[in-house]
Amino acid sequence: AHTGLSCEAAELQRMDPQLRRMMERESWVRCPSCRNLCDRESGCNFMTCPSEECQSKTHFCYLCGELLAASDHAAHYEGFEGSVGRMGPFGSVCANKRIADESLPEKPPPPRLSVVVGEEEGSIALRVTFGEHRSEPPTIYYRLLLTVPGTGEEKSLRAGVHEPHFDLKPGRVAQKYRRYQAAVTPVNINGTGPTSETSEVVHFHPRELSLGGVRSDSAFAAPAPKPKRWNAR
Repeated sequence: AHTGLSCEAAELQRMDPQLRRMMERESWVRCPSCRNLCDRESGCNFMTCPSEECQSKTHFCYLCGELLAASDHAAHYEGFEGSVGRMGPFGSVCANKRIADESLPEKPPPPRLSVVVGEEEGSIALRVTFGEHRSEPPTIYYRLLLTVPGTGEEKSLRAGVHEPHFDLKPGRVAQKYRRYQAAVTPVNINGTGPTSETSEVVHFHPRELSLGGVRSDSAFAAPAPKPKRWNAR
């Protein structure tokens, strides 16, 4: 029993302080069915718990924690005052949490450029690896600015946040045998956040593959690839 406390508050009170701080820092939430910790990997607030207990059959709202049915994917985030224009499950309001969070994304770390083996045999690709970046409301996509140092040439394109990196094949945007730098600007439901610092210069050349597609930069540890759905802890 925990007189005077909700189940959630009592659970936090008993929790290891280090784990509690990590939960707050990483914005983890608990599945209301199995109580496993879940991590939102991208911008959608409609969560699916992949734990052994739930087996991806349990859905809930990241914002309010309510158990949802598959049919609630849009309905839980629409049809009430203040929901219009808030991008449904990608916004910051739901049926039970109607005060919008109007924060812009925080400044992300600089991306890292590297040359990797391409999809086609004998080809290469210019890889843009994103640093760890979390904001509330979450970043929906990045505006990627690719520049050629010292020339004023630049290309702007849109990159998703579901994967830890983004590959560019040789072509009009990224030409082989040229040197490139990159910066990213995060965008969420409320608008554009500050642009990152510019990456180090990388030569888009096959000989860069001698470094295994990754430059020896111990100061930048690329995040390990993550699944597209939710991780339960």
